[in-house]
Amino acid sequence: MQLAVPGLFAQEDYRRSYPEGNSVAHVVGFAGVDGIGQEGMEKVRNGDLRGIDGTRRVVRNARGQVIETLATVPPHNGRDVTLAIDQRIQHAAFKELRAAVVKTQARSGSAIVLDAHTGEVLAMTNFPSYDPNVRGDRSGGAMRNRAVTDVFEPGSVMKPFTMALALQKHRITPATVVPTGGGRLRLDGVTIHDDKDFGTLTVPGVLQKSSNVGTTKIALLMKPAEMWANFRALGLGRDPQVGLPGASAGRVRPYQRWRRIEQATMSYGYGLSASLLQLAQAYTTLANDGQFVPASISSLQGRIVESRQIYSPRVAREVKKMMRSVVSPDGTAPQAAVPGFSVAGKTGTAYQWTAKGYDRRQYLASFIGILPAGRPRVIIAVSIDHPRRGSHFGGAVAGPPFARIAAETMYLLNVAPDKPVADKKPST
Repeated sequence: MQLAVPGLFAQEDYRRSYPEGNSVAHVVGFAGVDGIGQEGMEKVRNGDLRGIDGTRRVVRNARGQVIETLATVPPHNGRDVTLAIDQRIQHAAFKELRAAVVKTQARSGSAIVLDAHTGEVLAMTNFPSYDPNVRGDRSGGAMRNRAVTDVFEPGSVMKPFTMALALQKHRITPATVVPTGGGRLRLDGVTIHDDKDFGTLTVPGVLQKSSNVGTTKIALLMKPAEMWANFRALGLGRDPQVGLPGASAGRVRPYQRWRRIEQATMSYGYGLSASLLQLAQAYTTLANDGQFVPASISSLQGRIVESRQIYSPRVAREVKKMMRSVVSPDGTAPQAAVPGFSVAGKTGTAYQWTAKGYDRRQYLASFIGILPAGRPRVIIAVSIDHPRRGSHFGGAVAGPPFARIAAETMYLLNVAPDKPVADKKPST
């Protein structure tokens, strides 16, 4: 625009726009007024996105006019950064997570959808969130990508890995009978208990009923060093190389310091900590015939994924088969059933640690599932922090949003159903 006032002129300026707003804010992040990334991928990949300014060395005369160009360095445009995020799945996950947090009056929640074979993050969302387009929104805990930064004691979502290790080490078979001793077990002066007396269970029954006593008895058949190595192989206690800022490693104490009670509680998810991302990533071993596949926020664009074998294909399939019973009417998460699709999953209901010890009024409810269970396409993990309305159990709290996210994901990815749809509607 030409201005009539001498010395005044118009100069074009550019401003970042984030059309997806709060649904993907924690992943994309935002850039400051100077164009430098401050959070999320904007920060991590700032060097790629910004490019390099060009320069020109010149000679000017007394009137400031350029009379000679000595050297020119052309500018280099920034490079595109392609994320693995599927905007449709991301939006669906955010919508269902927000509804679940509001319904249960929870403190917060997180949800992740992974491609079961490549580890690509198809969705990662948290609530509360913020709008990166509104500067006043960028404050407080709403800016934290809880799915990768926050670690917690995961609870019973760890039980499938205890079963897998015991099967791998030939300490049990699926037919092994495990007496649960009235639902109580005294160990090192501490009583481990189940929600009720399940009597004698098979190994699949231990998972289906989520028996702490049964899991403990299986865990004590193994050496602490074996369990520790298993946790480490699953990525626990290690920095996840997902490509996002602030990703936490969690904590797994050295096995040399474990007492028997600690070995027991770690087998069902207490005494160690992990982020939701680490847990979803660990479940790739069960979805991929025993191969661990690292999560990636960036699109792999067909590149071969580096994986490592943790369990034999037979063991992974056996555990995955056991996990299908968790969403049955007799399991702990019938609410996580998805019409038309088989689901292999596990609930988690963990007390939260405070300065005064475990607070039995504060819980973290979670559900992690693989579907379709027969030919896995995705892994979906949902956690709800401190639900204050209704139930606090993982199946009842995290199961329904899991089921809704899963149903929408299967539709969006055009995945064919692998089981008949029941006549009655699934409970929500």
